Amino acid sequence: MEAALDSGAKVKHIILVHGVCHGGWSWYKVAAGLRSAAAAAGHAYRVHAPDLAASGIDDRRLPEVATFSEYTGPLLDALRSLPAGEKAVLVGHSLGGLSVALATEMFPDKVAVAAFLSAYMPDCVSPPSHVLMQARSYNRQPNLQQSKRYNGKHWKAYSLQPPQAPNELQLAKAKHSTLRSYVTETEQHNRT
Repeated sequence: MEAALDSGAKVKHIILVHGVCHGGWSWYKVAAGLRSAAAAAGHAYRVHAPDLAASGIDDRRLPEVATFSEYTGPLLDALRSLPAGEKAVLVGHSLGGLSVALATEMFPDKVAVAAFLSAYMPDCVSPPSHVLMQARSYNRQPNLQQSKRYNGKHWKAYSLQPPQAPNELQLAKAKHSTLRSYVTETEQHNRT
């Protein structure tokens, strides 16, 4: 899977960039699959899914992140740290597309390919915030189809999060109560 580009640079890195309200963890299954495929083919790809600022396990709160460049900082740092002559494939999802676009603009010599997977992708004419403003105005319009999309019976089919934790991933050693039992217990407590 190691690819040489026309410039002679080698692509050994895949950086997966999460969307809004997620973290690098949201790519765990894809990252594991890419690593396995590369190992099986005898290639040494490094797959990285950084937590952007105030996301995942990054301990900053969103109000502490002043600029979009600061929010994208962990991705920019990953590109800065690439050895000379190596490039990365960037894959952005959702808001991660804008981070990928910023990184590609700042480090064109470090990016082999920028892929936008169901992601915001700015154009070359409008300011980067334009796509967010367009999405925001679209979301404010009353639209039956849009309401069905977010509230309909097929919504779960489009969720990025698995309906249950996979067998190979243990999230906790003890079983915790569900929200339903918590609500029931709270209602019972409030009645007494």
